[in-house]
Amino acid sequence: MQGNWLKSLLVAVLALFFVPSFANDHEEKTKLDPAKLIMEHIQDAHEFHFFTLEKKDGSEFHATIPLPVIIYSNTKGISIFSSSNFHHGHASFNGYVLEEGKIHAEDPKEKIIDLSITKNVVQMLLALTLLVSLMVGIANKYKKGQGVQSAPKGWQNAIEPVITFVRDEVAKPNLA
Repeated sequence: MQGNWLKSLLVAVLALFFVPSFANDHEEKTKLDPAKLIMEHIQDAHEFHFFTLEKKDGSEFHATIPLPVIIYSNTKGISIFSSSNFHHGHASFNGYVLEEGKIHAEDPKEKIIDLSITKNVVQMLLALTLLVSLMVGIANKYKKGQGVQSAPKGWQNAIEPVITFVRDEVAKPNLA
């Protein structure tokens, strides 16, 4: 009896995917270029872009988190500002312009070094923070004796096969 309501729920949820939808726009459709679309999503950027919503008036709302821009210039020194000042690459700011994900000086004689914290850097820092906190927590459990004399529990149990594999199959054969 308990499985009947689950089956009904599953059918109801799946039925939502097969509801016909009708287009409201009569604009010409452009051909989708999947390579360009994928590259726009995975390439490095000066902001985290989550999604875009089209408003009723035709304008767009971009859900983004702007990242800091740090530029060293031979004429201006160090400049620090938010990437939101570029307005998604549609405006210049303080003599700098964002073109195809790269920051350039408007003056061709000005040499700049871009030290900005970009999307890839933030992702690496998040991964580093996650791994360090995970490994420190597991190491503290081993220091307390949990998992040495008894079976490991929680994340310690999940990570131990990976550590054992690296030790036995990678480190020992290549270092010994």
